[in-house]
Amino acid sequence: MCLSRELDQRRESGVWKEIDLAIEINSKLKSGTAFILPVRLSECSLPKIKLSALKNFDSLQCEDLFPAVQREVSLRKLIGALQGTAKAAGVEVKATHKQPPRKKIFISSLLPQQFSSEKDREQFQDACLRMACEPIQPQVERPFDDATLPAWLASLDDADFYLGIFAQQYGKVIVGAAGSERSLIECEYDRAVERGLKRFVFWLNEDVPVSPKEVDKGVGAERLQRFKDRIIADGCLVAEFSDVADVRAKIVAALESFREPQPAAFHYVSDIPAPPETYVAHPYVLLKTGRVVGRQPELNWLTQWVADRKSVAFRSRLFFLVAIGGQGKSALTWDWFQHIAPQEMPGLRGRMWWSFYESDATFENFVIRALAYVSRKSVEEIRKLTADQREEQLLRVLNTEPQLLVLDGL
Repeated sequence: MCLSRELDQRRESGVWKEIDLAIEINSKLKSGTAFILPVRLSECSLPKIKLSALKNFDSLQCEDLFPAVQREVSLRKLIGALQGTAKAAGVEVKATHKQPPRKKIFISSLLPQQFSSEKDREQFQDACLRMACEPIQPQVERPFDDATLPAWLASLDDADFYLGIFAQQYGKVIVGAAGSERSLIECEYDRAVERGLKRFVFWLNEDVPVSPKEVDKGVGAERLQRFKDRIIADGCLVAEFSDVADVRAKIVAALESFREPQPAAFHYVSDIPAPPETYVAHPYVLLKTGRVVGRQPELNWLTQWVADRKSVAFRSRLFFLVAIGGQGKSALTWDWFQHIAPQEMPGLRGRMWWSFYESDATFENFVIRALAYVSRKSVEEIRKLTADQREEQLLRVLNTEPQLLVLDGL
């Protein structure tokens, strides 16, 4: 059961009805059966609802899928709980595929306060996760000396990559046993060099305004410049950034060529035709009657969106059809896509149906196949592009050609 801050703030939602139904079913099960598994998608409170005379909803063990760096561990626990529930019910569960272990990337950062919030840290981590890398970004909460430093640097020994994100501060100097004077960020960099890690370093553009207190001067500035010159001489990938969104994009671009493909148990995906022939990647097979019965007002909404110049939605490029599970969103839209849209949108250069419910339907696969379809290129050609290039080219086509894309289960 997925809960979030947004749901917590809603007085009305179909989810509350689903929770009531789940509680009713739970009340009929044997005591001790794990049926309701709460999952929080963001910071929120658990509903204060009675499950029984002795137990409330908020007493259930809950897994948090946030922040991003914690998500994978929480998902493993959640899968374990689901497998345990299935086993108790006598259901055999088999893994369909195994994901290869993720590469790990150590994030070293010393940034001004305006770039150092927990939200900013999550942006850096999320960029790494997007490229299938597990971020290691410990928070500095204590002063270091030559005795405590080795234990800290040991966290680099599990890493495959090193990522440095710096501005105009060198940091407090740690005096070593041999009289060396290095800051924590240079000590971390040295360990990355010793281990032969691939290194990426991003520096805040000096034209970005920061507090004068967060800019080193004198000896600190000299040490920082020597450190910077050394990194450049080492041949690392070095680039400047202007804000959090900019460095996030640069992290994704830097890691793109090192990303290992994530195998999946593939659902059938149809061959890609040449537009304007319709491309149905995953056929909708649950509509047994051939056509939708009723639902005329909802069908009219979709038709007015593309054909009625007086309708509020006519100039919108996106139409979201939202309802709780089982209400017939997919069936309704499939009927409209197959039978009504071709009549009401005669000038389309292409029509595509993609279902995110299927096992192969990652966002990456969607972009690859959508771009192959609208650009009339092969999937093999598209795979040679970086993720940023694919997305940019797909948006460019969609901005210039009339295309209809239905994303079921987005």
